[in-house]
Amino acid sequence: MLNNLPFLVFLLGVSLPLNTSTHFHCFTKASAAPVVFYQIFNLHRSLYSQYVPVFTDGSKSTNYVGCSVAFPDSVSAYRLNAALSIYIAEATAISCALQRITSENTRQFCIYTDSMSVLQSLQQTESSNNPVICDILLQMEDLRNKGFGILFCWVPSHTGIKGNELADSADKSALVPLNSAVPLSDVTCFIRKHINKMGQQLWDLQEQNKLHSLKPFLGRWPGVPVRRKDVILTRLRIGHTRFTHKHLLFAEPAPVCTSCQAPYSVLRILIECPVFTFQRQSSLMQHFYHLKT
Repeated sequence: MLNNLPFLVFLLGVSLPLNTSTHFHCFTKASAAPVVFYQIFNLHRSLYSQYVPVFTDGSKSTNYVGCSVAFPDSVSAYRLNAALSIYIAEATAISCALQRITSENTRQFCIYTDSMSVLQSLQQTESSNNPVICDILLQMEDLRNKGFGILFCWVPSHTGIKGNELADSADKSALVPLNSAVPLSDVTCFIRKHINKMGQQLWDLQEQNKLHSLKPFLGRWPGVPVRRKDVILTRLRIGHTRFTHKHLLFAEPAPVCTSCQAPYSVLRILIECPVFTFQRQSSLMQHFYHLKT
């Protein structure tokens, strides 16, 4: 039943396996000025003037997620759960628009959104298990049975289209809370980010740790495909080599540089100690020569 929903999508510069209008398929946001899209939008409105324009938008920042819906006579904005992704915020805005349309006397609406990913999910109905997308599909089926005609149209953001700009500014300062389900994927992502944030805060306090200056921000180092080289690089990073630390295994005194009168370390050998200046310069020049050739 849901696979036969009449989605009609007007796209600017994007190709999808949907029923699309190809009037302006050669334009992309990267290559066309905002005024071009503004003119295209005006032409689109003249072609579909019988459809009431509805603009939806979602936004996400630190500890804030919001969505908004702009009808010709009003703009509604809602504050969402901070754990939601921008993708769900955009989808929730469309769901709110459809809910409002249900109570309207007019039967034809054009929903404008700048979220291509949501439109793609609405087209891939068989593989979608997202609760918000499923709700939108059910709402569309209900509206279709009631005789509504819904047109979806992707529009690029920040191109001077008034309705899109109104929705964009409204969702960034929404105060009205909207209770909505949080998908498991968003919950997992939120928890992971919170744990990483707490770990980073604890690591920031370890300024006396010798590894803190080496890696002030937690995260994976880029790996090297060759295992042997990856091991060498890791040992150099943490400063643990046989030359500098073998005395710990054999209970011997730490090796001391005869020039600096300081214990040898990877940092001292590779950067600081003047005794190894010639070796450092020779090695760098050799690698530089290989890069040039």
